[in-house]
Amino acid sequence: MNNPLIEEVRAARAARAESLDYDPHKIAEWARNAHAERQELLKSKIPNKSEQAIPRKPSDQAGLATGAPVL
Repeated sequence: MNNPLIEEVRAARAARAESLDYDPHKIAEWARNAHAERQELLKSKIPNKSEQAIPRKPSDQAGLATGAPVL
């Protein structure tokens, strides 16, 4: 069975291995660096929800001002 997508992935993998002289240490180092670069790219594009300000409704503030228990 010939799947063009699988063939493309295998060809890319073979080309990468050849460019790194089939050295497993070089391949692993390349993979770690590529992963770190992608993680940094994702961090810069996706905002961290914990760092974003959450707008409060006036009713939320009123409950805090009256001493109502916070659930």
